[in-house]
Amino acid sequence: PRQMRVSPSAETPALMPSAPLPAATPSPQPTTGPPWPWISFGLALGWLGTAIFAWRGSRSRPQPRRQVVTEAPVPRRSEARRLLRQLRDAARAQNPEEARRLLLAWAKLRFPENPPLGLGALARRLPADAAAGITELEASLYGPHAAAGAAHWDSQGLSDALQRLDAVDRTSAGTAGADPLLPLYR
Repeated sequence: PRQMRVSPSAETPALMPSAPLPAATPSPQPTTGPPWPWISFGLALGWLGTAIFAWRGSRSRPQPRRQVVTEAPVPRRSEARRLLRQLRDAARAQNPEEARRLLLAWAKLRFPENPPLGLGALARRLPADAAAGITELEASLYGPHAAAGAAHWDSQGLSDALQRLDAVDRTSAGTAGADPLLPLYR
């Protein structure tokens, strides 16, 4: 094997250690460690606070009781009877547009807390005979023969059903605190 010896360059003076260099002293490091445990702790606290806030918000709070204000039933009942008389007259006169208008006005008095907005909704709330008459009226107004108008509307069934509804209203007029449901639903 060949050996090679390297001598110092003539341009730079040779550094010869005159005294041994002191050992490098490490600079003091903080003992706190990495920040990730503190970040995780803060996120955990945030999650816990959100969970508590959601739990408290989801609990049902007692609703304040509403005071039910009842009107005097006599004026409303007399108005309903007047509308039913006009409705029977419109049915006898074969006037489906007027009958529709009067039926919806009567429905607002009969169901004041949630009046039906159309004839179909009213028919679902009334007994079968009245519902059948209202369905015939609706078919004459909006069905395929609507252009012919009253010629296809048999108003006698609706008129008879309204007469029975008026009779039911009269018999329940004398009872205080009567059940507001129609006899079919009692």
